[in-house]
Amino acid sequence: MSERATYFAGKAQSLPFSDGKFDGVFSNGSLHEWTEPERVFNEVYRVLKVGGHFCITDLRRDMNLIVRWFLKANIRPHCCPAKTV
Repeated sequence: MSERATYFAGKAQSLPFSDGKFDGVFSNGSLHEWTEPERVFNEVYRVLKVGGHFCITDLRRDMNLIVRWFLKANIRPHCCPAKTV
């Protein structure tokens, strides 16, 4: 059996990967810890391949109102098409 995952330590604001490297990006339970969510979302977009998808979830309910507003203003609904160039 081959290795399917490799772990890297780093910061989400500056991912150590080339543009368009991944088919998908996933984050679970860390969004409330992001000090610069806009930079993280920009990095996620940068490393996704054309047609790639991302899934970011967090169950924390006491989210900062500015972060909550940012997410509502900048995240497209599931029904919209994936990334295009």
